[in-house]
Amino acid sequence: MRAIRTQRFVRGTQSNKGSKGASERLAPFISEVCGARIPVNGGKIIQIKGFHFTPNVIIDTGEETDSSVFRDTRFDGRIRRIKFISPTLLEASVFAGSKEGRFNLVVRNGELNSGDTGNEAIIVMNPVWVDLRTTSVIDLGIQSSPGVIINRNLEKGLWGINRGNEFEGVVKFRAFPWKRCDDLSFSIVFTVSEPEGISLFGIGGFDIDVANLGSVPLFEAESHLFIVNGTANQIYGGGSRYRRWTQDIGGTASFEVGKFYKLNYNFSATRTLMTISEVDPLNFDRSVLFLRQWFLDSPSDSELLLPYWTVGSNQNLFLTAFKIG
Repeated sequence: MRAIRTQRFVRGTQSNKGSKGASERLAPFISEVCGARIPVNGGKIIQIKGFHFTPNVIIDTGEETDSSVFRDTRFDGRIRRIKFISPTLLEASVFAGSKEGRFNLVVRNGELNSGDTGNEAIIVMNPVWVDLRTTSVIDLGIQSSPGVIINRNLEKGLWGINRGNEFEGVVKFRAFPWKRCDDLSFSIVFTVSEPEGISLFGIGGFDIDVANLGSVPLFEAESHLFIVNGTANQIYGGGSRYRRWTQDIGGTASFEVGKFYKLNYNFSATRTLMTISEVDPLNFDRSVLFLRQWFLDSPSDSELLLPYWTVGSNQNLFLTAFKIG
């Protein structure tokens, strides 16, 4: 059990001074870091969850005391404004530098530290569009239900054939997960060649079993937009076959043949703002026409998320690109 694992000392020595409390004699342990996926030269307030934190902790990347780490691979940002909230929770402001990469995080209680429990907890990377027209299918980590066949159009993106029941053919992009607690935005671009058929796409939980969706597969997703014959006015999900959820998007959005549209999830600590807009086919970050906006109220609580697609009966819908962050 996790509580047992924390009863240890890491890279430090136990103090025999009777005046110290129990938490000061135990090495800190990092169980999770939230918010530490940061763009180059960006900054975020991160939360560090774990055990045995003390008010006088120091947080660094471990490189300061490790001579084996080459200077050109070291974290070139800064960690500031460390805030002790409780023995199980810390906050700190992290400012990334110009280097992309994964960097360690170390919490120190005097001579004791968190060891390797925070390895690669800081991720510095700029959000980029994953272009489904050109990215290797192998690199997407696609996992699909039996009967689903994925094809590619070099101008529009991925399209699918579902030889099974209409809502039981799903696709997960397992190579692109992110943590819910990182509050990252997610965008997915699509287009239609004909206003026909049914399809859904959006976000799913990493642990969804695509080969065993149960009796109500439509609700396994975190949330996904329901497109019927080139229009959408509802979003489905809930994250569980036992927690069925639907939400109206406040009107009907219509999608024209040959145009590109973006569905965006803008996560925050309290709410998720959703938008649908037409975008420039040469620059998905540039909106051409705003269509709908609403707040998502899905009850899903999956800790690890990823792009998710219910192929349905629509061979006229193409997923063109997605971006995390």
